[in-house]
Amino acid sequence: AARAGANVLLVERESMLGGTSTAGYVINWEPGPGCGIAREIAIRLAKYDEGVTFSRAKEYDGTLTRAGNGRVHYEPVPFHDVVMTMLRETGRARVLLNTTFIQSAFDADQKRMRWIDVVRDGKRYRVSARTFIDCTGSGFLAQTVGCETMLGADAKSRFDEPSAPEEPHDTLNALELCYRIRPSADPVRQQLPEGRSARRGGAAWPLPSGDKFVNTCGGLAPGWLLMKLGYEGARKELELRAQQHWHWMQKERFPEYEFDSFAPMLAIRESHRIVGEYVLRQQDVMTHTSKSPHPDIVAIADHPMDTHGAGGGLGSVATPYGIPYRCLVPKGPWQNLLVACRGASFSSIGASSCRLSRTMMMLGQAAGTAAAGSCSRPWSP
Repeated sequence: AARAGANVLLVERESMLGGTSTAGYVINWEPGPGCGIAREIAIRLAKYDEGVTFSRAKEYDGTLTRAGNGRVHYEPVPFHDVVMTMLRETGRARVLLNTTFIQSAFDADQKRMRWIDVVRDGKRYRVSARTFIDCTGSGFLAQTVGCETMLGADAKSRFDEPSAPEEPHDTLNALELCYRIRPSADPVRQQLPEGRSARRGGAAWPLPSGDKFVNTCGGLAPGWLLMKLGYEGARKELELRAQQHWHWMQKERFPEYEFDSFAPMLAIRESHRIVGEYVLRQQDVMTHTSKSPHPDIVAIADHPMDTHGAGGGLGSVATPYGIPYRCLVPKGPWQNLLVACRGASFSSIGASSCRLSRTMMMLGQAAGTAAAGSCSRPWSP
């Protein structure tokens, strides 16, 4: 948006930019389509010592097809530095880190959002803008103005998806707390928390520094635990479960490593989704871009329908598919609100495929470009 000429205020709850892909320690991009800003970030990261590596690929282009199985592994601090530099270079972007969105206001007559309230260092601020983009993951901003939401598995009758259950239910894609491990000549051994047993499975991915980040790939908790315990309660429980997991993984797979740190934030695969002008569904995920009926595709993805134990008989996606711009536009009267995150307008099955980092970055780039275009048009309140 800033590069397209808009003045931008970016509000970020965490202490670094990137969300799950940095503060959530999901610090790699899986093979698959990735273009635009993602490519630029990777190229800039390559100029850092220990900034980025391309596994099973010699360069970024080798990571763009699932068949090639090339991955992008990067360090979160250089990633944050790169994107902060990109924002500063625009001369139009201001970033508020460690700042939490809490409230918004909507003008019913004008059908526009008016302002949001945020909290930073214990102080409350009101922010007015021409256009708002909700990148909160769960569509928190859109929810505050009354946008319709979806949560859990959708019934087959809703979108006629082949793999959907006959009745809706509250299953959500698994919740994760990733953690980082480091090599050591004399590793500290992880003891099991009292009254707990070992947890198996998962994967450890290499980082440019020689450390690894560990993702249990759905082995820590069902997604609904977040709704049941709340964020802080879920994090406390997942820290114990991650210790159970690392006890097993250190003993069986990585005895030469020791625990380094938990991710600053939970990795949430699925929560609330906003109903938009179009809902991406399983039929779209299984349709090649060349055969898509949508004229407004703004992103391409090809990740499997990956539910991490949530059921549904899902699997691989044979060809790349497109995501329409209408998935970013909430259904209803709102004239200046877009949603560009995993909480955009996807069915539960659709979200299980398109939720990955590079896809979300493409949605953000599309939303930013559209927002800048809308701000360039005359408007008076």
